[in-house]
Amino acid sequence: MRFLFNFQRTKMVDEASVNHTPISVIKGIAIFVLIFIISSTAMSVAVSVPLVIYLFADGDIISISSDYISGAINDTEYMEQMMGIVSHIPSWMLLINLFAYALMIAVCVFYCIKFEKRPLSSMGLRKRNAPLEYLVGLGIGAVMFFLVLLIPCLTGMVKLTLNPEGFMPVILLYFVAFVIQGASEELLVRGYFMVSLARDTRASVAVVISSVAFGLLHLGNTGVSILSMINIILFGIILGIYVFKRGNLWGACAIHTAWNFLQGNIFGASVSGMSALPSVFVMEVNSSNALLTGGDFGFEGSILCTLVLLITLLLTALLKQNSEEITEARVEYFE
Repeated sequence: MRFLFNFQRTKMVDEASVNHTPISVIKGIAIFVLIFIISSTAMSVAVSVPLVIYLFADGDIISISSDYISGAINDTEYMEQMMGIVSHIPSWMLLINLFAYALMIAVCVFYCIKFEKRPLSSMGLRKRNAPLEYLVGLGIGAVMFFLVLLIPCLTGMVKLTLNPEGFMPVILLYFVAFVIQGASEELLVRGYFMVSLARDTRASVAVVISSVAFGLLHLGNTGVSILSMINIILFGIILGIYVFKRGNLWGACAIHTAWNFLQGNIFGASVSGMSALPSVFVMEVNSSNALLTGGDFGFEGSILCTLVLLITLLLTALLKQNSEEITEARVEYFE
């Protein structure tokens, strides 16, 4: 355990502690849950408006409901027809959903600045080398997913072909959307929650608790399994350690974005249970072994992903800490 969390206290935590009155871990978790509920509610409201407009625009729902009320169709027929409409919601609705994650960013930033009196830099949004840190993170995220996909491609478990529809410009919009989505979850779980916990407890505890919370955020996703939850938590631990090693959030945001974007919009795989995204390649999975493919959850739920994540965790633990972001204070709980 000491090997994994072998790093010194960072300036982020010092800056987050300036106006801080110590609280219990339980209270910190309770506040996090409240912030998540508020941000999720704001996102749901924002997404529901265009969804309702779309569903009622062509009058099908009104027509089906009228038939049901008049007795022209029974309960089973009504449910089948309604499910048929819902199942054909266009992919641009998912794009709107991803852009709505900007509201999660707004809620987190507002809470940290207004109530915790924290500067943006304490959330990991630091100016020093930000573009470089982000580019390096994109590269790391890309390499990680390439390794997950390597064995399936070499063994014929997965077949990739160029999308016959050609390159769709909307894919570029999805990249921007995944930049926002990745940044929002990193800001919520690590920039805000993990750093806040680290003020009052050991860094190892802060990383593990925030990573478990990160895993629980995916609990309702399609095809979720015990192995996929373990992998999501492992991914969270890697990013948590990486944030403290680098002293900023940029790299973690980029790793998160590259991981999701490559899966869904480049290779056409499911992203944590989210499928049917416009992609550069069409993926054909020639195996029913969910242990190797992750099933409906996607390769994040596979044992191959577990292996890559364990190797990445080891390499992250060996990564040299950014000396420019190490605080001068020596605090035992960060050793």
